[in-house]
Amino acid sequence: MSEEPKDKSKDKPKAYKPLDPNYFNKYYHEKLSVKEECPICCELISKSKMKGHQRTNKCINYDSIDNSRCRICNKSVPDIRIKQHLKSIYCTNFLI
Repeated sequence: MSEEPKDKSKDKPKAYKPLDPNYFNKYYHEKLSVKEECPICCELISKSKMKGHQRTNKCINYDSIDNSRCRICNKSVPDIRIKQHLKSIYCTNFLI
């Protein structure tokens, strides 16, 4: 009268591993290594480190005489980088 315990692993679908052993490394490298322009100091920072960067003194205290305002998004941008900023995704998405 001993009943065999049900094998629960048969009820669950199998989890398949990706064929490429470096799949996860490539995926996270593509997603997290994307650089974005910091809205405060205009520095290019990876997405994953943006919040930490914005808490640094370098970013908090960023205010310079050499800055001018972008005529499209009204953001403070260094005079040297104003042309590059106008072509950037941040500024062009502001128009949409």
